[in-house]
Amino acid sequence: YKRRNEAYKQLVYQSIQHENSSLVLIPENEGENATSSENEVKVIQLSEEQKKQIQEFLNKQIELKVYLQSEININRLAELCITNRTYLSQFINETYRTNFNTFINKLRIDEAKRLLIERKNDIQLKNLYLELGFNTYNVFNEAFKKHVGVTPAFFVRTINEDTLIN
Repeated sequence: YKRRNEAYKQLVYQSIQHENSSLVLIPENEGENATSSENEVKVIQLSEEQKKQIQEFLNKQIELKVYLQSEININRLAELCITNRTYLSQFINETYRTNFNTFINKLRIDEAKRLLIERKNDIQLKNLYLELGFNTYNVFNEAFKKHVGVTPAFFVRTINEDTLIN
């Protein structure tokens, strides 16, 4: 039990160390071209200018934290990025190697970690999920565990223990 607990704590510490390198970053595969075979759905090739424009608008929306809106969806975000949902979806898939929902949840979880670290004991988990744009606590809990490796409650406990030790 103690070894497993220590391993989970390591996940929390690693997550905190990587806090500054969240998903809103520089694209991984700048300039790579998507390929398609006969069995795959044909992918529209976005021009470098289109990619650059989408990236600029997407970064602006991320700065404005639109991902915290519970009603945000790919259609609305595409509108805000002055593109269509197909192009935005393809851009997110190619650039971040993930789908729209995972992309948004990752941004929300990064925000959750930031809030939990900053506020420590001042925040109740049962209220936090609404602030982050999640519709239910269970979805928040599962997304947090998927991206961080531990539950939000364990994350908070570990931060609080670390604060008491230091």
